[in-house]
Amino acid sequence: MSTIIAFDQSYARTGVALAIDGKLKWSSSWSPCKSSNTEKRRNMRRLVKRLTKFYKPDFVTVERIRMFSGGNVSMAVIMSLGALTLTVVDAAWPLETYSIDTRSWKSKILGSAKASKQDGINYISSLGFEVDNDDQGDAGCMALYASRSDALLKLEK
Repeated sequence: MSTIIAFDQSYARTGVALAIDGKLKWSSSWSPCKSSNTEKRRNMRRLVKRLTKFYKPDFVTVERIRMFSGGNVSMAVIMSLGALTLTVVDAAWPLETYSIDTRSWKSKILGSAKASKQDGINYISSLGFEVDNDDQGDAGCMALYASRSDALLKLEK
């Protein structure tokens, strides 16, 4: 039996999903509700610890940080998301945390590396889940992708 928790992490809103044996069990969205990034990371740490303690996953996944977005590089965004990703890695320890490339999961789950955010929402909705936003849809797709034997996962340390 394989249990995976996926986080589509951001400071504004984080998608969270649980897959067991390749089937999506739930997909949700969480807002940190604090003003400083330090407080948001503290709350993220609590969320990760609570979920991993309760569900006891085999491993955790996060979305891999993209170095280029729309042809631009933003060091501030990269550093900020890197800190948030490391918060998940540290909070999930001793579980392993793997990152997933967006284009890879979109290609395998949605059929195209260029699939839209709406495509992810529609796919998770088609599985019978009420999806409130794209973070929730992305997390659901990531959890399903990580369950696949051909998933390309990179260990985050």
